[in-house]
Amino acid sequence: MSMSKVLTRAIVSMLVLAMMMAGCSSEKPLLKDLDEEKEVTLRILTNMDRMSFRNFYGGLFGIQYSNIDIELIPFDERYSSNLDSIVALEANISRVRPDVVFLSPDAYERLAVEHKLYNLETIIRQEQFDVDTFLPGLIDWIRKKSGGALYGLAPSFMGKVLFYNADLFHQYGVELPHDGMTWDDVLKLAARFRNEGSSNDEVSGLYVWDIEAAIFDISMNLGLKLVDSKGERMLIQSESWKRVFSQTVEAIQNRDIRPQFSIANNGVIKEERSDLFLAGRAAMKLDWNMSVFSLQRGNIQGGNNYAFDWGVVTAPIDPFRPGETPYIQIPNIMAIPIEAEHKREAWEFIKFSNGPEKVERGLRYFPFEMMTRGLSKKTKDYNKLETFYKLRMSQDRDSRPYPVNVPDSFTEPFDKLLNQVLTRMIRKDVTVEQGINELDIKGNELLKQARASQNGGGQH
Repeated sequence: MSMSKVLTRAIVSMLVLAMMMAGCSSEKPLLKDLDEEKEVTLRILTNMDRMSFRNFYGGLFGIQYSNIDIELIPFDERYSSNLDSIVALEANISRVRPDVVFLSPDAYERLAVEHKLYNLETIIRQEQFDVDTFLPGLIDWIRKKSGGALYGLAPSFMGKVLFYNADLFHQYGVELPHDGMTWDDVLKLAARFRNEGSSNDEVSGLYVWDIEAAIFDISMNLGLKLVDSKGERMLIQSESWKRVFSQTVEAIQNRDIRPQFSIANNGVIKEERSDLFLAGRAAMKLDWNMSVFSLQRGNIQGGNNYAFDWGVVTAPIDPFRPGETPYIQIPNIMAIPIEAEHKREAWEFIKFSNGPEKVERGLRYFPFEMMTRGLSKKTKDYNKLETFYKLRMSQDRDSRPYPVNVPDSFTEPFDKLLNQVLTRMIRKDVTVEQGINELDIKGNELLKQARASQNGGGQH
């Protein structure tokens, strides 16, 4: 090929590239620029109280956007996070015509599929809003819920990590926990504290709130569900479930796992009066980020300060999926209804609430949720809290023990049944196999009754 042809091709390629770049740069803005002189009332539909909203969102936003007045609209009392109540939410939106809505993940999914929310992808691209530095896996998770496009953003999350009492580990000569442990690893570590401490001040390896929590925590890490996705039949008759029950029951019998109650030698159920981990009597606890607040204050139990040297590692992982975690909950997704009057102002609010300016203020004023955007390095215990961001959010596993289609009228009686059966397993009144059979039979009966009630008698 001659030098002139090479030069010609290079020039043509450069011209094509220049034309493409010019086309991109001349793309018509999706939303008009914000008119900072125009007074606007932004209507926000949310279940947050005014004080929490002001501390977490409105105060700082009002300083930066002095021309935008926020009107909070509470959810109608008929609204809840259940799928059955999304119809009530839709009626709410039609009635009050908000500019921004705070949605549960299930409500977000439903409204996005029904094309009732504003697609944010174009405005995010045009304004080069950074969505790559959120909690790992979050943006993909939101897109998956809404057919591949972003119709909302989630500013906060709740996550679980494994808390540990470093003082107890040092006292009894046990190596500290580390990131990336499996449940088998955690239970083996908990067993190292077996029979430690005095009779009146026994030390346990792992504290859990109740026996059902222990079952759910282990099973959700493996992607196990008690009920099928349609909410029609029990799925408990499997080798995986049998192993979870056997492992948990044995650990509780050996007192490696210590629930809120304990079983005395005479078989009597004794309830603890305090959180054993915060009281300094348990080496580890898998818990939500809210525990950070108690630990930072130095929890007070029985008039004594039980402050101790504490640390955190990642929640137990599935060895076949070592880089992800199901122990994450998203309380709210912010979205703009498709018929919102003030879309530009609504986007400015969502952009601000999910932007880097909120990072430090968020954790300081609202300790019960973590910022999805990350942490400021000025945050107290930053080196510990960054553990919440180490694992990618699972795309197909979550921390709910039941799928959304399971009626409320099933979950409460089944939870009671599960507690009763587990207690009898622990006391060795029934075997694990017998207990699972009972849960399967009675669980299917409860599902049938709940479905019949739901189909024949309205909502609850």
